[in-house]
Amino acid sequence: ELNALQAGLGLTLVVQVWLPCLKKQSFTRYEAKNQVIALTKLCCETTALLSDENTRKLWGEIIAAIVSLSTSREANHRMNDDSPAEFEISYDSAYSVLHFSRKPIEDLFPDIPDATESFVRALHSLSARQPGVLQPIIHQSFSIDPKLMIGLEQLLRKANLALV
Repeated sequence: ELNALQAGLGLTLVVQVWLPCLKKQSFTRYEAKNQVIALTKLCCETTALLSDENTRKLWGEIIAAIVSLSTSREANHRMNDDSPAEFEISYDSAYSVLHFSRKPIEDLFPDIPDATESFVRALHSLSARQPGVLQPIIHQSFSIDPKLMIGLEQLLRKANLALV
C-alpha cells in the first residue's frame, strides 16, 4: 500500500498523475479497458473515498473520468471493436534488427468482457450498499459537464440498472 510509504501518497498520485493523464491521452481498446477496470476497483472497492468531503470530491472526479472514458466515441468504438489484435511497435537499440517488430497486446482481464458494464454493475452495487450517498456526489461532480450525466444515465439504462 502506497500510504504505508507516505501518508496520502496514493491519493496524491491519483489526483496529480493518473486523472490528468486520462484527459491528455488516447488509449487503445485494451488500455481503455484496463483504465476503466482499475478506476472502477479504486472507486467501488475503496469506500474510504466516501468518508470526507475532500475524498468525496475525488471519488466524483474518478466516476466522471470513467464515464468520460466509457462514453467517448473513440474509446467506445475501440472498447467494443472486435478487430484483429492490436500491436505495439517497440524498439531497442541493442536489437536493431527488431526495429519494427510487433508485440501483440494481451487482454489483462479476459474474464471481464465489457469493462463498462462491469463499472455500471459495481456502481449499482455500491449505491445499494450506501443508499442516497452517491447521487449527490455524482450530481455535484457532473455539474461541470452535463453530458457526463446523460452518458451515465445511458450506461445505467443499457444495463437495466439504477442508482439507489
